[in-house]
Amino acid sequence: MGFKSYIKQGVGLLGKVGMGYADSLTGGLASKVVHSGVKFLDKNAGVIGKVARTLGKNYLSDETRGKIQNYAQQAIKYMPDGSIKTALNKISQAAQGKKVKEGAKLKTPDQIKWAVQHPEEYKAKQAQITAKKEARKEKHEALKAAKATSIEPAVPKPASVQSAPIKKVGGGVVF
Repeated sequence: MGFKSYIKQGVGLLGKVGMGYADSLTGGLASKVVHSGVKFLDKNAGVIGKVARTLGKNYLSDETRGKIQNYAQQAIKYMPDGSIKTALNKISQAAQGKKVKEGAKLKTPDQIKWAVQHPEEYKAKQAQITAKKEARKEKHEALKAAKATSIEPAVPKPASVQSAPIKKVGGGVVF
């Protein structure tokens, strides 16, 4: 096990302990806030990276940008695997000008043009999508209601030693 893996384990353990403590103080709210923030970063990594790239090009020298990039890559390298590392990696790649897979799909100009030219078909397609979402929602609610009303089977209690038959064998007692 190398030095890098020890650092990764230490950072991961420190993060888990710290988040556990924060959750205990906030009733679990801290994890929810961090999770929401990471989801936002992951979903918008391309935009955040492009903005960082533009600001860096306009206000920082090439040498300074290179140093910041190296520090960021080293920090990301030593982070334990997880959603935070993935989000920061995406932002870093976008800031370097590399292509990053975006979280949300936006409509292309061709899709918008088709929707304008074929409004009835577009409305029908949107109605299908809405119907599917509603069906999934109803199914989820039904499963949730069924789970809430179901009764768990009683677990049989193990036989206790006192209820076992007692036999006398020679001078001792056997259960």
